[in-house]
Amino acid sequence: MITLEMIQTARDTAIQNVSNVIAKCPWENKSFYSQWVAQTFFYVNHTTRNLALACAKMPIDKTEMHNAFIHHITEEKGHEKLALMDLKNLGYKIDQFEEFAETSALYQSMHYLIAEVSPMSILGYALVLEGFAANKAQPVYDRLAATYGPKCGTFLKVHIVVDADHSQESNSVIEACDQKEREAILKSIKLCEQQYISFYRKINEQLNKAEVYQSVAS
Repeated sequence: MITLEMIQTARDTAIQNVSNVIAKCPWENKSFYSQWVAQTFFYVNHTTRNLALACAKMPIDKTEMHNAFIHHITEEKGHEKLALMDLKNLGYKIDQFEEFAETSALYQSMHYLIAEVSPMSILGYALVLEGFAANKAQPVYDRLAATYGPKCGTFLKVHIVVDADHSQESNSVIEACDQKEREAILKSIKLCEQQYISFYRKINEQLNKAEVYQSVAS
């Protein structure tokens, strides 16, 4: 039997593991941060689309949850524009970047879980990504603001505030879920943890390759 406490523990563990990786990232390196903003733009483009899919797949007897997801769409609408604004203020354009496979895996796997396992799978991803933003992202934002100025960190700043409200709503949602739905949430929490860590490792890997190339070329 999957309990609320089991899901909370998995969520907290995932957030901490993700946070440990993120804290070590070179946020003061402009190449790293601009790549992070670009890759974030690529996957955030699919947030409202996956939420819409979850709405469509929600059973008729869960109309309240269906309506809650519709409301969530309105809150997430246009957030990709915040990333574009940050990228512009950093001096870049989105067409200077290519989407990583690790980035597309974030939203593609979520799409599959929603469509084939349970629409509540999307909550697992939200618990990790929004949980990090609400509880662990402030130190990262402080570093960004100190290095680049607040106009280059609007995406993260907005989500620190917005996602705090979302994370507080999650417990009542989980309590209303049946065992199959809780199993789907638990599975997606663990998958999101692995994929989001891979997302950061890929950005660091690309940065290291670029620095090696520059040092050899010089």
